Amino acid sequence: MFDDLKSFLEEQAKNFGINILKFSIWRSSANTPNLDILIEKEGYVATGIDDCTKIHKQINLWLKNENMLGKVKIVVRSPSVDRELFTMQDFEKFRSEKMAITLKDPIEGQRNLKGFIKSIKDEIIGFENEGSLIEVSLEDVEKARLVPDWAKIMKESKGKN
Repeated sequence: MFDDLKSFLEEQAKNFGINILKFSIWRSSANTPNLDILIEKEGYVATGIDDCTKIHKQINLWLKNENMLGKVKIVVRSPSVDRELFTMQDFEKFRSEKMAITLKDPIEGQRNLKGFIKSIKDEIIGFENEGSLIEVSLEDVEKARLVPDWAKIMKESKGKN
């Protein structure tokens, strides 16, 4: 059933110029379905509350049609400063940013890496981790996210006030 919702939502999101980055569902201890949708406008454009509202309305429309409205907890959100990375395009776009990568299986005895991308070629990411270069394919990555530079963020925030 939720596979149908995902397909419907991906199609509707495209009409708004929005990509579904992550679609996950789990059940609470009370067996209530929980839906977590991570969205982003095409081209890495800032995604706002209006975009989240558009997607939320589409979910409600689908749930109403399935007589499930009010029976599913829904969260629609946009990427945060510790944005998750999913595609090679994400790695390319954020290659100058510090990131944390968790590998499916250890490489050179390490599963958790933190550092910067040094190269991307033929679907292989050259990642500098503690002074050494480790090459990984996207298939090797279990999870990747940006590591925020809080000093820089705070400095930029103070400049806006």
